[in-house]
Amino acid sequence: MKNSFCCLKYILVFVLALTIIPIPFAVGDSSISELPFRDVNPSAWYYDEVKTVYEKGIMKGKSTDSFSPTDIMTRAELVTVLYRLIEEDYEDFGNRLTFSDTEKDAWYSDAVAWGVDMDVVKGLSGNRFGPSLYVTRQEVAVFIDRFTTTYGLNTSLEPMTDAFKDSDEISDFASFSVEIVRQNGIMGGDEKGYFNPQANISRAEVATVIKRIMPAVEEYKLTEASNTIRIQKFFLYGEDDAPLPYRIYLPLDYTEEKEYPLLVFLHHNILQGSDKNQQLQAIVNLFENKESPVRDSIVVAPQCPWGAWWSGEPIDKVAQLVDIINEKYSTDLSRQYFCGVSMGGDGTYGMLLHYPEKVSAAMPVAGAGLSSTTDENGNMIPTNINEKMLDIPIMMIYDTKDEYVPGSYSRWMYDSLIQAGATKLTRRETSGYGHGICSYYVTAEDITAIEWLYSQRRDISALK
Repeated sequence: MKNSFCCLKYILVFVLALTIIPIPFAVGDSSISELPFRDVNPSAWYYDEVKTVYEKGIMKGKSTDSFSPTDIMTRAELVTVLYRLIEEDYEDFGNRLTFSDTEKDAWYSDAVAWGVDMDVVKGLSGNRFGPSLYVTRQEVAVFIDRFTTTYGLNTSLEPMTDAFKDSDEISDFASFSVEIVRQNGIMGGDEKGYFNPQANISRAEVATVIKRIMPAVEEYKLTEASNTIRIQKFFLYGEDDAPLPYRIYLPLDYTEEKEYPLLVFLHHNILQGSDKNQQLQAIVNLFENKESPVRDSIVVAPQCPWGAWWSGEPIDKVAQLVDIINEKYSTDLSRQYFCGVSMGGDGTYGMLLHYPEKVSAAMPVAGAGLSSTTDENGNMIPTNINEKMLDIPIMMIYDTKDEYVPGSYSRWMYDSLIQAGATKLTRRETSGYGHGICSYYVTAEDITAIEWLYSQRRDISALK
């Protein structure tokens, strides 16, 4: 009898054990999770948000079966999430980071490099990034504001509240950004109308914010050419004490053991300033073809001061900058190339006229360079040709229907240089692009002009 009782007891224990096996969802919840996470209940307010960011690969679990929705986000984690969201390719760019507290090969380094390059990330005092520091809600607002502004995202949703009751507690650096995310319906307050700017933000809350801006990101990806190179990511910021604001491109495998060609690219009008960014708009097409020799060279993009032109003092400063670059980096002095479009074409002629000893070859596009006078027969006579430029390989590129630099003037320049004794002068003359030839002198399909430029060399024996 005792043995029968014991057997019955074990059977009851076994049955009870089956009934209390822990399941990840609350009793009475009839929904079934499509996620592998035991801590994300389908009835949770953040379930759809977590499901969206997980399926898109934007946020991952803390482990194979745990999302940790209430865990607080760090700066490194938040930047990584934004990096995955925009899907920019910054692989191996982490080795360019200069923050004192950021490992160049850390899991987040490429994302931080993207954030710095795209002006989404700012450093902290003491040249720190603070990868493991928790982010507050107001800091997230700043990150999101920078992110949406950088990519011009249309995030106009309905605001979730008229104003935050604790707006006076928002730090000055974040007040504008908090208002932006409020007006655009990206971040709201709690049920009492408080934003809680100093509070940390959880992973679930970040997932919610990300889902709200995802439609705008997808729209951006559809409207922007998905394969168009974002040139900013390649260019490092130049030194602040340089003669001109500039950005510099170094090949990813740059090494001091190799000498690289140097290309100095001069931008066109309206890109002047000191932001070190606008001038890069004129250089994008040089990099679109992966086979272009530009990618295995050092490229310097100086920025002309606002209100100035690529002539006079700015050209003197370009020459100074070239000397600095040659001293700091491993450049090939026999392959020093200059290219410019429109106003930059003027500047390229300026280098040929005033600093020919620094030029191995030049490619001015839709630019003006020679000044003139008129003889007794009304013929234009050039007045500023430098004899030293006559042996430099030059490819003039212009369009006969250019509305700013007339084709007749470009032809006159070509003929004048030939008559003066130019020995290595060539040209590409088109008809129909107008001044727009500045955008078509090289395309992803046709890089022969750039290949010509990079094939030229100068004798530097006198420099040694």
